[in-house]
Amino acid sequence: MAFTVDQGPDTERYQGMTPLEGATLTDCAHTYFRQSEQLETAITLCAPPDTGPVGALRSAALMIQRLPASGTADPDEEDDDWRRAVVMMSTVSAAELVDPHLNASDILYRLFHEDGVRVYRQRALRHACRCSRERVERTLCSFPRAEVEAMTENGRLSVTCEFCKEVYEFSEGDLDSLWDLPPNA
Repeated sequence: MAFTVDQGPDTERYQGMTPLEGATLTDCAHTYFRQSEQLETAITLCAPPDTGPVGALRSAALMIQRLPASGTADPDEEDDDWRRAVVMMSTVSAAELVDPHLNASDILYRLFHEDGVRVYRQRALRHACRCSRERVERTLCSFPRAEVEAMTENGRLSVTCEFCKEVYEFSEGDLDSLWDLPPNA
């Protein structure tokens, strides 16, 4: 299964791949998120049969992700909150998700009104990565120099960002200069 995020013209597409494992599209999506994301994710997907006028076909998804532990709350309470959110999310019907008269805020309120719902201003999604040569250099400097040198092949080190696939190449001279940098440069 391929997940492709295409945000329109003048933007890069992002694609993730995973084997089709599961009886439903939702099961397959859960497999994808278990294998590719570091945050626990619950998702429901629907694409009911087209019963309306031509061009009225609709599909929808609802996804929640568990934020990292705050460190200040009771871990058992955070686990209970996550389980409750997943149970509440699972009560949404396909008909509600594809109803053209229900907007996202209404659905969220119906599901989570007892816990309080805050809907933030919508922001357009964009494909972006925060990697940079400087960040890669700082990461390399966090390893013992001998370990970094052991990673070189034919006097070069190649580092690939696993998010955007940008490749950063370092020569022996580049690596030598890394340890000449002041800390936190």
